Amino acid sequence: MAFVKLATSTQKCATCDRWSGSRQRSADGSQVEFDDGETNGICAGGPWDGNVRHPLTRCGRWIIWVVPQ
Repeated sequence: MAFVKLATSTQKCATCDRWSGSRQRSADGSQVEFDDGETNGICAGGPWDGNVRHPLTRCGRWIIWVVPQ
């Protein structure tokens, strides 16, 4: 298991609004944190719509993750 932190602007699935995997924002909101060994998620609306994607995968239809307030 590897706990990973990515800047919110890094264009990977873990920071994309279309990705459903388990993740959280850092306390200051500048990073997305997830467990790389345990986390995969479904793409919703991107080029891999409905498919399981690894958090470090990247695509050309990335949209920054908006965390509901």
